[in-house]
Parts: sequence; structure tokens; C-alpha cells
Amino acid sequence: MMVHIKIPIWTTTPNENLDFSWWITTQKSTPHCNNHFEENTGTIKSPNYPTFYPNSVDCRWNIKVEPGSKVRLLFALFETQADADYLYVYDGPTLRSTLLLTKSGLVPTPFVVNSSTNQVLVRFVSDEDTSSPGFLAAYSSV
Repeated sequence: MMVHIKIPIWTTTPNENLDFSWWITTQKSTPHCNNHFEENTGTIKSPNYPTFYPNSVDCRWNIKVEPGSKVRLLFALFETQADADYLYVYDGPTLRSTLLLTKSGLVPTPFVVNSSTNQVLVRFVSDEDTSSPGFLAAYSSV
């Protein structure tokens, strides 16, 4: 959503009033988009899967399995708008963790991502136009 904010500014000089304005773009609130999982198995999918995901989303899923284990993500489907909508997988719980994977476009499946820790952060970001089915992944503790 875009919001236009315009603020009039009055000066002491006659006929010299100014307008200050800017546009703000906000991310949409997407149900089932930002979740924390602590089970040893489960699935994650793009919003609205198997139909097209919405535009302008920034979704994050934190996956945490038992200590001493690692996370394996198996992607069964992956199709996003190439070079515009991206999936990132981090080897840890934050965006500062080591980046394990960056994918965009139509990617042959299945493919696997393995963590070196018991936590991963999966982030999906879409731009403001053109969407696709997205992705479907199963995770497990290994």
C-alpha cells in the first residue's frame, strides 16, 4: 500500500508557503506468513500456495529443531518471478546469520538445503507486480 503524506509549511514571508510531502510504501500484512516452528518436521509454503502469492510481501519463518540436530529443507516446488521475488535461507535465526541459499525464478525441483545449526530463517520477499505459485518445502531434523 502506498500512502501520500503532505504537510503544509507556513513561513513568515507573505505568499511563500511551502508543501513538504513524501510517499510511504508499507508491506501488506499476510496471514500465515511470519511463523516460528519448533517441531522436528513440518512444511512451509509461500502465502496462498498453491495459488499465486500476493505482491509486496516480506515473509519470515523461523525453524528450530532439537539441540544437536540440524535442519534439512526439501523443496518440492519453486516458481517465483525471476530476478524480482526471492527466497533466502539463513543458517541461524536472524538475517545476520550466514546466507545458505538465494533463489528466484523457475528452479528445478526437488532440491535440498542443509543447515549447520539447529535453526534456520527462511525469508520470502515479493515485489509490487507479477506473482507466481511460489514454493512448497518440507523440513526435518537430521
